[in-house]
Amino acid sequence: MIKFPKPFLRAPRQARFVQLGSRQINLGSDRDAAFRQYHEIMGQPPEHAARRFLSLHLERNTVPRSFAVIFYHSHMERHRST
Repeated sequence: MIKFPKPFLRAPRQARFVQLGSRQINLGSDRDAAFRQYHEIMGQPPEHAARRFLSLHLERNTVPRSFAVIFYHSHMERHRST
């Protein structure tokens, strides 16, 4: 039987997350919106899902913490149209 990641609730943070690989992605606190975002992400091919996660992370964390974040943000902006 094939297993796939499912959203779960982290009670202390009152937010839903999905774990892909070793990363836990915050889907937000609203249940319906979290499941819509989950279905949107899981419906994409893996390389598109990785781009989507990175762009969501960059949108939520507006203050860049390192050169790597700035580099990936500019890299993603260049490839967003492709």
